[in-house]
Amino acid sequence: GDKNLQNPEGSCRPLSEADAGGGSRGVPGCDSSGRYQSSYQALFHLLPHTEQHSPEHKFLCTLSVVALCKQLQAAGLEAAVSSQESPQQCSKPKTCEKTSEELSPELKTVAEAMLRHVLQLQCNAQAITVMQELGPGDGAVVDKKPVRLATAFFPVLSLLNHSCCPNTSVSFSGTAATVRAAQPISSGQEVLHCYGPHWCRMRVAERQQLLRQYFFECRCPACLQELESGAKSVVSIRNSFCCPKCQAQMQGEEDTLCCSNEACATSASRDHLSGRLQDLQQQIKKALELLRVGKADQAIKMLLKCQMDAGTFLSPEHLLMGEMEDHLAQVYATLGKWQEAARHLRKSIEIVEMHHGPSSVETGHELFKLAQILFNGFAVSEALSTIQRAEGILSVHFGPQSAQMQELQEMKACLSELPRNILQRT
Repeated sequence: GDKNLQNPEGSCRPLSEADAGGGSRGVPGCDSSGRYQSSYQALFHLLPHTEQHSPEHKFLCTLSVVALCKQLQAAGLEAAVSSQESPQQCSKPKTCEKTSEELSPELKTVAEAMLRHVLQLQCNAQAITVMQELGPGDGAVVDKKPVRLATAFFPVLSLLNHSCCPNTSVSFSGTAATVRAAQPISSGQEVLHCYGPHWCRMRVAERQQLLRQYFFECRCPACLQELESGAKSVVSIRNSFCCPKCQAQMQGEEDTLCCSNEACATSASRDHLSGRLQDLQQQIKKALELLRVGKADQAIKMLLKCQMDAGTFLSPEHLLMGEMEDHLAQVYATLGKWQEAARHLRKSIEIVEMHHGPSSVETGHELFKLAQILFNGFAVSEALSTIQRAEGILSVHFGPQSAQMQELQEMKACLSELPRNILQRT
């Protein structure tokens, strides 16, 4: 496993048995019945991996903690920090008896705990994300994307090992994190969480590089399969360049890429194709800016031009091809052209499913948008089936009480109340 769960104290100095809340086995963070609690004692005993951090990082963390504690002492707040007095009692600065060169005994204890928690952050902190509306939110179709709000400790989540192909999905509501099974998990099977690098989004080399911050080498089935087979990852193939002449896949690990079609034998510079990709992304940004200022017709023309250009050097399954379909759907929805919007969004969903899977949260978000478009376009039958599919995916990832689920249920209720003769026609 990635973490030593049998010895959660590791090399850390444990608190007293009473403070640890150890229960019968003395496992820090467990109550007397052996149930793990999200208590401060559980947090304290998460591994800081002190010996794994670089000397430079430890020095910087120590310097930051000492500087902060000196400021607290200078402001006369050490009593409040060590819970001896309320913040109101410490509202007036006190004359500090200690010199600025030496921390009080209370602040030394606080500083030790602070340093421990700062070192714990790298391997145990969780990014709190929520779905947030993009843009003014006054359109008929609302685009939502996950936005990082904060970083926090969740001791129970820290117990879950990583997999690039996890069997759980994590969502946040206020200060609570909810872990849901994203696929059937049998009794005795390990519950796995993705720390960020996912096999659908990155090649194995990129994932391994990012996971080094957690001080382990990932040996999940997805990584082992890619490493042992030596074959190109699905991500690499789908996000590849294609031959400008015959549209076959370009291949090669060096600066020069060659067409995989032996009869063509066209070659191209990787830097040149990468430059074209960057230019294309800039053009897409300009098109979206046109949409933002109300120039939808010009935005459509620019996006269609970008599509034609992309087709000459990007694979049809490239994620950017799906993004352009999504943007076109957004523009047509702005104009109230629901059928055109739905047509482009269906193509976007096909590509999203290829990259992330039919049950992924990304596919669920795209289906949510398609349901909105079909609802507004009065395509009742397809809207109801799309709503049902979106509910099946989003309920797994966010639960039945999430805002998106509530909106889907409201749309379904509205459509279901229509007269039977209208339902039969649509």
